[in-house]
This record gives sequence, structure tokens and C-alpha cells, in this order.
Amino acid sequence: MSHAATSPAAARPGARVHRPLAAGVAAAAAVLAAMVCVLLATPAAGQAAVVGIAPRVLNRELNRAQMQLRRRLARLPLLSGIELVRQPDSLILRVPTRLLFAPDGTTLRSGDASAALALTAAAQLLKRRPRLSAQVDVYTDNIGGESLNRALSEQRAEEVAAALRAAGVAARRLQAHGGGLQDALASNDTAQGRMENRRLEIVFEYAQLGDASKGSAPAASAPLEAAPPLSPGRATAPAGG
Repeated sequence: MSHAATSPAAARPGARVHRPLAAGVAAAAAVLAAMVCVLLATPAAGQAAVVGIAPRVLNRELNRAQMQLRRRLARLPLLSGIELVRQPDSLILRVPTRLLFAPDGTTLRSGDASAALALTAAAQLLKRRPRLSAQVDVYTDNIGGESLNRALSEQRAEEVAAALRAAGVAARRLQAHGGGLQDALASNDTAQGRMENRRLEIVFEYAQLGDASKGSAPAASAPLEAAPPLSPGRATAPAGG
């Protein structure tokens, strides 16, 4: 008589045989839960991560800011050169510096209606949407060298930031940065390219501030005017402004 091998579990009717299966199911569930957490924490394609901010909250805030700026800038002339650029995690108001400053100048012009409208719109946006902060970036072309252009762009950036502060935007919500000839949009080998590179960019981002709701002062009723002139410290050679 042949005797087939019999497992201990088979020899004992009613024995619990599901422990290995249950352990496998639990392990698979743990892996699946971890994958879900990773997916929820990962921004969607094209969406940059902003620490502590859900992508939908960031998108909603930037969408509303974009609509508000579009309404305010609708009165601009068709060929003003002022642009509104949406990025995944920011909104950029781009203004040619020829509308804001004289060549190699560091004091805001007072007579250009398009520039005044753009800066007024920027200030009103920041006061209406306290969750936003702004970085004021100014760029030049490559005429005059790197150091001169860096100094020129820094003074211009601070001049624009001062005008926004004078219009009621809290200083802690603004950062001024002179980019000089860096981050060129076009080739500096042509006059058209150099003109495109000479620009102001006000970059609106979701503020990483615990009490951002207190960041704006009461809205001013008067139109935005140029801030008091800063000490220009003019360079001895023309820069790329």
C-alpha cells in the first residue's frame, strides 16, 4: 500500500490554513497605501511643488490673479509690449523697461500711461490678494558689461519696489532683484533681441507667510506715482538699459 505524503494541516481537519494568505494581503495593502500617499503628495505634470500648498489651491489663487490682471490690463494699447505670462507656480507681469526708465536711467518715468497702468494693476492685485507675494526682477541687454548692467538693474528693481511700497504694498511681500544681462529672452546680437531683453518682470507667487492676511495696507485712492528718486549712482559708461 502506498502512503501519500500528508501535510500536518491536511491531517487535521479544520486547521487554520489562511495565515500566510492573510499576511500577504496585509503586505500588499501596506504597499498600495504607500503608493497612494506618494501619488497624492506628487504635483501633477507641469506643476511645480510649493511646500505646504495643495496644487488645486495654488492653481485657484493664480487663476484668479490672472483674471484680475487681465481685466485691469485690457485698456492697454495693442502694441504696448506689456505681457502676462502664466507659469505652473507663478504669474509674471512683463513690462519693457523703455516704458519705465530713460536710457541708463534709474528713476521711474512719470508720463507713460501704459507703465503707470501696469504698476497700478500690480499694486492693486497684491492688496486685493494678500496670499500673493512678488519678486521684482529687472534685466538688461549686454551692452556695457556685466557689472554695470547688474548695478543698473538692481537700482531699477529697487525703484519699482519702492513705488509699490508707496502704493500700499507691505515691504515684506516684495523682493527686488537685479538680474542684469542674465536670463536673456532673445539674442543680444540684434537690436530687436536687445530690446526684448530689457525688461521688468514682476513675478507673483503664493506667499509662504504665516500671517499673509496682514500683508497689505489700505488701498490708496490716488493713481500710482513714481517713488521719490533714489541716488542713481550713474555709471561712467552707458549700460544696457
